[in-house]
Amino acid sequence: MLKLAFDICLSFLGLLLLLPFFVVIAILIKFDSRGPIFFKHTRIGKNGKPFKMYKFRTMIETKTFIGPSLSPENDPRVTSLGGILRRFKINELPQLINVLKGDMSFVGPRPEVQEFVDLYSNEEKKVLSVRPGIVGPNQIFMRNEEELYPLGVDVREHYIKYIMPQKLRIDLNYINSRSFLIDLKYIFQGAMVTITGAISRRHFLNQKSQIGLFFIDTFLCMFSYFLSYLLRLEGNFPPKELIIFFHVLPYLLMIRMSVFIYFGFYNTLIRFIS
Repeated sequence: MLKLAFDICLSFLGLLLLLPFFVVIAILIKFDSRGPIFFKHTRIGKNGKPFKMYKFRTMIETKTFIGPSLSPENDPRVTSLGGILRRFKINELPQLINVLKGDMSFVGPRPEVQEFVDLYSNEEKKVLSVRPGIVGPNQIFMRNEEELYPLGVDVREHYIKYIMPQKLRIDLNYINSRSFLIDLKYIFQGAMVTITGAISRRHFLNQKSQIGLFFIDTFLCMFSYFLSYLLRLEGNFPPKELIIFFHVLPYLLMIRMSVFIYFGFYNTLIRFIS
């Protein structure tokens, strides 16, 4: 009961606070490619009950089936903006709606599609005894799952044979030892790994120049915005203006960085610098 009340209150608060952010993401998605803002996919929840899980759409929209439900690294179906949303797990945020509706919890095993649930053994079906979650031990230990697929393998076969059994073992261990305090630990760890895991070691080595330029540009953007405020206010920063500054700054950075990444400005600038 405590967990349910916690889920409802926190998801409502999260949706309320993130509403302006959702609007910006929705506009960017519509500019990026044709199709709906949200991607709704049927997943299997508690006691085997199917439900529609919400995500921000990250793939091209087509009328016909063009690939597997699993998505490995560098999937050609993923849009330019979609790659950014996936890297920072922003595409998962609409699942707060599922938590508020009671389909999901903040912490729990990730919900699977029916075709994979049908392959569960009787022991593995115990993961269906609890509500699925936005975050869980698998999202911490296997944060960048798309990087686990070797090049050229059959994605579905590799997932069923190697990745899914490992995920189910981890989920069963969680179910057998779960508690409210453990859930709080996973929420904290999930938030941390979302930030730190956005740039994996392999991703960093492949794009270290662009990443370095990204952080330099972020710092310069913050500094120039602060300096413009300082000049406009003639060196005096009243508390009211300080609040406005910190409220606007995240949206300014988000819009600027999203536009720069989407149009590949960091890649272009690196060619000129080098």
